[in-house]
Amino acid sequence: MSVFLHVAFAPERRRRRIFFLLVLALVLPALSDAPAFAEARAKYVFLMIGDGMAEGQRIAAERFAAGERAASGIKERRLAMNALPVQGVCATHDADGRVTDSAAAATALACGRKTTTGRLAVDPEGLTLPTITQLARSAGMKVGIVSSVTLDDATPAAFYAHSVSRSAYYDIALQIPGSGVDYFAGGGLRRPTGPKKDRPDAFGPIRDAGYRVTATREEFDRLHAASGRVFAVLRPSPFDIDRTNDGISLAGFTAKGIELLDNPKGFFLMVEGGKIDLACHANDAATAVRETIAFDDAVRVAYDFYRKHPRETLVVVLGDHETGGMSVDAATAAETLFSVLRRQKNSYVRFSSTVETYVRTHDARTARFGDVADDLAAFFGFRFPAGVAEGRGTAGGITLDETDVRELKAAFAQSVTGMRGRKAGKEMYRTYSEYEPLTVAATKILGRKAGIGWTTFVHTGAPMPVSAVGAGQELFRGSNDNTDVHAKLRAAMGL
Repeated sequence: MSVFLHVAFAPERRRRRIFFLLVLALVLPALSDAPAFAEARAKYVFLMIGDGMAEGQRIAAERFAAGERAASGIKERRLAMNALPVQGVCATHDADGRVTDSAAAATALACGRKTTTGRLAVDPEGLTLPTITQLARSAGMKVGIVSSVTLDDATPAAFYAHSVSRSAYYDIALQIPGSGVDYFAGGGLRRPTGPKKDRPDAFGPIRDAGYRVTATREEFDRLHAASGRVFAVLRPSPFDIDRTNDGISLAGFTAKGIELLDNPKGFFLMVEGGKIDLACHANDAATAVRETIAFDDAVRVAYDFYRKHPRETLVVVLGDHETGGMSVDAATAAETLFSVLRRQKNSYVRFSSTVETYVRTHDARTARFGDVADDLAAFFGFRFPAGVAEGRGTAGGITLDETDVRELKAAFAQSVTGMRGRKAGKEMYRTYSEYEPLTVAATKILGRKAGIGWTTFVHTGAPMPVSAVGAGQELFRGSNDNTDVHAKLRAAMGL
């Protein structure tokens, strides 16, 4: 009050000077808090979606990466997405207020509207919704859609197709030729000849629409800026933990997308780490962690592009929903988590195949737990106690206790009986879901010893961390709904 009285009774010239200084004092703090790129339009936009990835997955992956990098003498310990300057949070429920699926979640991100589970880019009544990719194309931008799963799966499909059922894979694929998307890359198509394999191959219309379809690493590597529209297929599309040197990583698909899409009008590129979700559904911590790191490698590619074009680039990273109820023990050190999970050599899919091969030639009468002990030791680095399976396992492996062994033997008994022979009931489903029992038991034991726990095999309603950097980054700070993310992307892009 005394300051304003002083201004009121000061001479006119001095009063104006004091008033100017007061205004400056009020305005400068607001300016200092303003977004660094508030006036810049996001010309290059990366929307990066980790399917099934929430806080637990990001923490576990960062601790694994920290242990891995420490072992290699690398100082950088953080995931790229966790180091972005703006961090927020996002709600994910569907139109009915329930835990979402990928279709409804992707529709909210692509279209800015809630819908019901299973629907793609349509509202709860089935009316078509415009997508952000359509809006970007109308503005003259190029568009790319990348995923580590098939491109007719829910998340990628919501950005180019409209369907009341995410399971209508063939009909969804037939919308690709008219989508106008410049670059598709990922795991190909799930049902290219229809559910009964009796329909014309969907790749025919895709090629007829002018897409250059690549099916090998060599063809992919030869793509360049003048290649035109591209549909890059990698089949089979393995988990990162199973990927061989001739495979293409999500980071590689992202880097090629930048090369093909870069132009004076800018681009919108959606990148999905789709296999994080699959690993979490199976409660396979080691595979989920490696998939999250592979996704973060793609985020790092986008971030490197941002560093070259900081005033024109926006990178937004989030999950569509959480899967598995994954949690990480706060007392577990990064080195411990890494040293345990690194023992697992392949994904749950590979080990399940090994068990199923054994089961095909054995039954409850002839099967012996000792027969699979070497496989458990080789896949998961287990060391059995003396007197159990002849104490098999390599020296220095993860030592199992009696409780672990009982759990594995009980699961093995269920594996041998087969799906038809297992006891029906909720308890059995809660224990193994529809997955191969011995595999579930083994991955859960390894995860436990790394300090990782699971509460379910399905989706949860956990909020999503949202990370951003670049033009319009401050829009994503704080609390969001997934429909807000769509609106804020459009605001940053000027759409």
